[in-house]
Amino acid sequence: MAIVAPLKAAALSDFASIAEAMRRLATVALHGSTFALYLEAEKCLVAALRARVAAIIVRSGGQWRPWHTLSEDCAVVTASLDVPPEAVGWDSERRLASGALFVPVRPGGVAALIDLDDPHVGNAALRDTLAASIDLALTTCERQTVASESVNEIQVLHRVATRILTSRDLEEIQLLITQEAKRLLAADICGILLRENDQVVMRRCVGNLSPETAALRMSQGQGLAGRVFATGEPCCVDDYLESKLISRDFFDLAQVERVRSALGAPLLSSNSVVGVLEVWRRRASIFTDQDKSRLIALAHLTSIAIDNARLYAEQGATVRELARANGELAERFEAIKGLADLQRDLVQLLIDNRNLAAIASRAAEHLGLNVMIVDLDLRVLGACPPVDEVPAHLREPLVNALRAPLSSAAAQKRTSGLHAQRIAIGNEVVGLAAAFGENLDDAGRLAISQVAMAAALFLHEQHAARKARTETLEALLWDLLEGTDAVRHAALDLARRINAEARGPVRVMLCSFTGIENFARAHGWGAGEMDACRRRIREACEQQQDRAGMPRLIGMRANHIVFLLPDKGTDACERTADTLARAIAGEAAGLAIHIGASAPRSDLLSLQKAHSEARISADVAGQHGAVAGAVFERGGVVGVLLGLRQDGNIKALVARTFGGLLDLSDRQRQVLLRTLQVFFDCNCSQQAAARHLRVHYKTISYRLARISQLSGLDLGKREDRLLADLALYVNELIAGKSHIERKDGGAP
Repeated sequence: MAIVAPLKAAALSDFASIAEAMRRLATVALHGSTFALYLEAEKCLVAALRARVAAIIVRSGGQWRPWHTLSEDCAVVTASLDVPPEAVGWDSERRLASGALFVPVRPGGVAALIDLDDPHVGNAALRDTLAASIDLALTTCERQTVASESVNEIQVLHRVATRILTSRDLEEIQLLITQEAKRLLAADICGILLRENDQVVMRRCVGNLSPETAALRMSQGQGLAGRVFATGEPCCVDDYLESKLISRDFFDLAQVERVRSALGAPLLSSNSVVGVLEVWRRRASIFTDQDKSRLIALAHLTSIAIDNARLYAEQGATVRELARANGELAERFEAIKGLADLQRDLVQLLIDNRNLAAIASRAAEHLGLNVMIVDLDLRVLGACPPVDEVPAHLREPLVNALRAPLSSAAAQKRTSGLHAQRIAIGNEVVGLAAAFGENLDDAGRLAISQVAMAAALFLHEQHAARKARTETLEALLWDLLEGTDAVRHAALDLARRINAEARGPVRVMLCSFTGIENFARAHGWGAGEMDACRRRIREACEQQQDRAGMPRLIGMRANHIVFLLPDKGTDACERTADTLARAIAGEAAGLAIHIGASAPRSDLLSLQKAHSEARISADVAGQHGAVAGAVFERGGVVGVLLGLRQDGNIKALVARTFGGLLDLSDRQRQVLLRTLQVFFDCNCSQQAAARHLRVHYKTISYRLARISQLSGLDLGKREDRLLADLALYVNELIAGKSHIERKDGGAP
């Protein structure tokens, strides 16, 4: 009705023109192009009204502008069109000062400026009809545009959603979203800013002129993105540089980019702002509610893409962590399997009674490194490759490893390519298992621990075997020294069966270290230090036996050690006893050490007597000094007297003194003993003895030499003369004869 009523007043001649104009407008409107419709409307106005010029103007950005300048960067001011500001409220045609006719098409938004040949010619109703037709066509066009844009919007959202679902590359999705948002909202610039601590930072930007735009960093409240970041709500400005809604922090950059209007929407994840999606236009324009809805929809998709990317990254990290853990488990499994194989092989080597060299060889094969097993003195017990002694450059690191405190944290020592594990039996450290190389992992260190354990078992077994054999040999020795005849014969039989029988003449050696208790108190020793000192003294005696090639027939009771050594002559035995005494004293400086050696014995069944002789010799050594050794044959009168004190057998004095002389016939023995007695009575003068016995003095000399040969006495020594004189006296007492009176009470 709005169109028909004016037509009643119109001339019939104009009806055809109006109908044609409406048809053409409707045709263009159906295509949905606003600019094409504006162009067609101007043509229809000129044709229908027979006007010189007709122009469609649009109010945009607070100004009236020709429709064809809407996409230009520069603004056409109202004055250039001679349209007064109050024209925004006109709802009917008005004549402008320029003579042009202002005809509202859509009051306040769209109007037509018509320049007629004759200002007074024309039907106002006809002009209103044409204006209404243009408005109707514009409405149809807008609806078509909205419909088309809605379809386009759906397609864009579909493409973005599809890409989000099919792509895990956040950079690729961000690029797609910025491009689609820029196109869908007819924007010139589009960017995605993501949260980084208390700021949002530009991560993807398209359409920018300045590189600074691609590196934007905004805090809350700075610029439009900072406002969206702070409020969590969409924000729009129609004139960026004139807006009072946003801060002026980035106005300089906005001028560089020639930005006129902007629209931003928050990126939300779990109700918190994780970023901002923003678009900018370089022309004067207004972002509609529909534009805002579209940007919000794209922002939601962007948020989903960010969440998906985060979840995918977390999933990827979890998968990688699981893969890494699985790899570590596989490596550990292989390492444990290798350790199990090594442990099995080491146990088998122990079962097969293989030595430490075989254990070191298997460990070196497993580790791919040099392996060495040493004792506390750094003697090589086993090594691969084989070596006789520890290389000089490794001695200090090995000593440091041995000296480190024994604890769970310090049981293993690693320094400069040395990986050492101490070998312990109980609480006693007995050696080291060491590997040499820089690249040794935890499995390698566990392997060294297994080597140390295997070596400990091997050494413990050897130690137990040695201890059992030592205890057996010690019991055997005491049986030979103190047992009855039956016990001694059984002990000798056992010694033969276990290959512990001494070959050739032997001497019983007695090492006495009496007074160790007083020595320990003076030095602040406890029971442990005293026991350790006793062990060191015993070990010194055992080493003497080992050097002599003797079975370890050795026993210790209290502060006395008894052991056997082969006889190599009186002089050699005396030197050995004295040297050993001084060597043992070096283990505890200031401790009195006395070593006595018996006369040689070829029959082990006669060791009881030799044991007594060794005790006498040790007592004699005690008379010589704090550290000394003595041999029974060189005991002299002191030895004889001490022997009498020990066993009280006076007959033994005569036997020990005259020795083989007593084995002669009675007549020969009496002649030699009578000659010796007269020699002493004559003050050891051979001439006087010859005169007394009425024999040649050479006979006296021969008889004295014979006595020395048979008894071992050196009559040139005062001590031996005293011993012989005492034995003569004892012999006469035993025979029941009175002592021969000595002339002048002379003494030998």
